[in-house]
Amino acid sequence: MRGMVLVAVSLVILAAAEHAEPEVSMVSLSSDDACQSMEPDGSCALNALQQRAKKTTTASASEPEAASTGEPTDEILLALGADPLKHYAQDCHTACKGGGWCPDFCGQGNACCGYKDPNSPPECKSVDFWPVLWGHTCVFPNAVPPASQDCVGRGDGKTMKLYHQTSAEIGALILANGFRAGFRGWCGGAIYFASTPESTFSKTSALESHKGFMIEANVSVGRVKTMKSTCDMSMTGSKLHEMGYDTITFNPVDGDEYVIYCSSQVISTKAVPLHR
Repeated sequence: MRGMVLVAVSLVILAAAEHAEPEVSMVSLSSDDACQSMEPDGSCALNALQQRAKKTTTASASEPEAASTGEPTDEILLALGADPLKHYAQDCHTACKGGGWCPDFCGQGNACCGYKDPNSPPECKSVDFWPVLWGHTCVFPNAVPPASQDCVGRGDGKTMKLYHQTSAEIGALILANGFRAGFRGWCGGAIYFASTPESTFSKTSALESHKGFMIEANVSVGRVKTMKSTCDMSMTGSKLHEMGYDTITFNPVDGDEYVIYCSSQVISTKAVPLHR
């Protein structure tokens, strides 16, 4: 009898082991564990994803593999200028009045799409992760809404070679899809660049900062307005453009930064070696 009990207990233990969660290997990400930021509070100001139209994107041999196609984490979504999905796995067709971009119901940067719907708008065809495989639900596309009319023709004229340091994961998304403005920063929600590769290190020193991957961008800066060291956190693209400028430059003590509000001003991007 005792032997039978021992056998039974052994079988239960084996069964439990078979259904246990797989052990996760903790790999150090010390070189690319946070997001580029050029704001006073260290949160992400410069961030990714823009449509590929009129963009030349070149990756070096050291370019990382494309980002995971699994569900994007809240940290990554915020770093890419998008909200975490609202109304997760719920039907969105009625609230969004059909498929397509739906920031009010799904969150900024997100859309309402039907899984493999042949009539889906273009943004829905770039989705990697689907919460549900039926009906229409809120998803995060690897694209962004069309640029505002205010961005048409911005930056015509002078161009500069500028730099942005971020994580390998976000860097891969930027190289594949382009830059997109973040939510906040010294000069408000915009796209921030450093003037030299070296200065990106001090600008990614906050604990929340992504680092470990360098992007060189050819940017059409056009008419540049010089601002004080604290810039203006209430600044927007519309305000700047009404002043007759396309780009802001300011120096928050650790080197010049260049700030744009239209991703269409980024002419090309490429990964470059990370040397301090």
